[in-house]
Amino acid sequence: MTDNITSLSLFVGGVACSRIGLWVFDLSVTQLFQERVPEYERGVVGSMQQVLNEFFQLLSYVMGLIWPDPSEFKILIVISFGGILVAGILYSLNYRQIAVNK
Repeated sequence: MTDNITSLSLFVGGVACSRIGLWVFDLSVTQLFQERVPEYERGVVGSMQQVLNEFFQLLSYVMGLIWPDPSEFKILIVISFGGILVAGILYSLNYRQIAVNK
Protein backbone atom coordinates (compact mmCIF):
# COMPACT_ATOMS: atom_id res chain seq x y z
CA MET A 1 0.00 0.00 0.00
CA THR A 2 2.85 2.41 0.82
CA ASP A 3 4.38 1.81 -2.64
CA ASN A 4 1.07 2.74 -4.26
CA ILE A 5 0.84 5.98 -2.26
CA THR A 6 4.45 6.87 -3.10
CA SER A 7 3.90 6.13 -6.79
CA LEU A 8 0.68 8.11 -6.84
CA SER A 9 2.32 11.04 -5.06
CA LEU A 10 5.20 11.08 -7.55
CA PHE A 11 2.78 10.86 -10.45
CA VAL A 12 0.59 13.72 -9.20
CA GLY A 13 3.68 15.82 -8.42
CA GLY A 14 5.08 15.18 -11.89
CA VAL A 15 1.81 16.14 -13.55
CA ALA A 16 1.60 19.33 -11.48
CA CYS A 17 5.18 20.28 -12.39
CA SER A 18 4.55 19.59 -16.07
CA ARG A 19 1.45 21.83 -16.00
CA ILE A 20 3.49 24.65 -14.49
CA GLY A 21 6.14 24.15 -17.18
CA LEU A 22 3.48 24.18 -19.88
CA TRP A 23 1.99 27.39 -18.47
CA VAL A 24 5.40 29.12 -18.43
CA PHE A 25 6.14 27.87 -21.96
CA ASP A 26 2.79 29.22 -23.19
CA LEU A 27 3.53 32.62 -21.66
CA SER A 28 6.96 32.62 -23.32
CA VAL A 29 5.49 31.83 -26.72
CA THR A 30 2.92 34.60 -26.33
CA GLN A 31 5.62 37.10 -25.36
CA LEU A 32 7.86 36.13 -28.29
CA PHE A 33 4.87 36.35 -30.62
CA GLN A 34 4.06 39.88 -29.45
CA GLU A 35 7.69 41.04 -29.56
CA ARG A 36 8.76 39.59 -32.89
CA VAL A 37 5.68 39.56 -35.10
CA PRO A 38 4.59 42.93 -36.49
CA GLU A 39 1.07 43.89 -35.46
CA TYR A 40 -0.29 43.86 -39.03
CA GLU A 41 0.89 40.21 -39.50
CA ARG A 42 -0.28 38.76 -36.18
CA GLY A 43 -3.59 37.48 -37.56
CA VAL A 44 -1.91 35.53 -40.36
CA VAL A 45 0.86 34.17 -38.16
CA GLY A 46 -1.55 33.30 -35.32
CA SER A 47 -3.93 31.47 -37.64
CA MET A 48 -1.07 29.52 -39.23
CA GLN A 49 0.19 28.60 -35.78
CA GLN A 50 -3.27 27.34 -34.85
CA VAL A 51 -3.51 25.31 -38.06
CA LEU A 52 -0.16 23.68 -37.33
CA ASN A 53 -1.19 22.97 -33.73
CA GLU A 54 -4.39 21.29 -34.89
CA PHE A 55 -2.55 19.34 -37.60
CA PHE A 56 -0.01 17.91 -35.17
CA GLN A 57 -2.75 17.13 -32.65
CA LEU A 58 -4.58 15.18 -35.36
CA LEU A 59 -1.30 13.48 -36.28
CA SER A 60 -0.87 12.35 -32.67
CA TYR A 61 -4.36 10.79 -32.77
CA VAL A 62 -3.57 9.03 -36.06
CA MET A 63 -0.33 7.63 -34.63
CA GLY A 64 -2.31 6.38 -31.64
CA LEU A 65 -4.58 4.55 -34.08
CA ILE A 66 -1.62 3.10 -35.96
CA TRP A 67 0.12 1.90 -32.77
CA PRO A 68 -2.76 1.27 -30.30
CA ASP A 69 -1.11 -1.55 -28.36
CA PRO A 70 0.26 -0.34 -25.00
CA SER A 71 3.42 -2.37 -25.61
CA GLU A 72 4.07 -0.17 -28.66
CA PHE A 73 3.79 3.04 -26.65
CA LYS A 74 7.56 3.40 -26.76
CA ILE A 75 7.27 4.09 -30.50
CA LEU A 76 5.01 7.06 -29.79
CA ILE A 77 7.41 8.30 -27.11
CA VAL A 78 10.36 8.18 -29.52
CA ILE A 79 8.36 10.01 -32.21
CA SER A 80 7.28 12.64 -29.70
CA PHE A 81 10.81 13.11 -28.40
CA GLY A 82 12.10 13.37 -31.97
CA GLY A 83 9.56 16.06 -32.78
CA ILE A 84 10.51 18.06 -29.69
CA LEU A 85 14.20 17.66 -30.51
CA VAL A 86 13.69 18.88 -34.10
CA ALA A 87 11.64 21.85 -32.85
CA GLY A 88 14.38 22.77 -30.38
CA ILE A 89 17.05 22.56 -33.07
CA LEU A 90 15.01 24.68 -35.50
CA TYR A 91 14.34 27.29 -32.82
CA SER A 92 18.03 27.39 -31.87
CA LEU A 93 19.05 27.85 -35.50
CA ASN A 94 16.50 30.63 -35.92
CA TYR A 95 17.66 32.34 -32.72
CA ARG A 96 21.26 32.09 -33.86
CA GLN A 97 20.38 33.59 -37.24
CA ILE A 98 18.61 36.52 -35.55
CA ALA A 99 21.58 37.08 -33.23
CA VAL A 100 24.05 37.04 -36.15
CA ASN A 101 21.99 39.56 -38.13
CA LYS A 102 21.90 42.11 -35.27
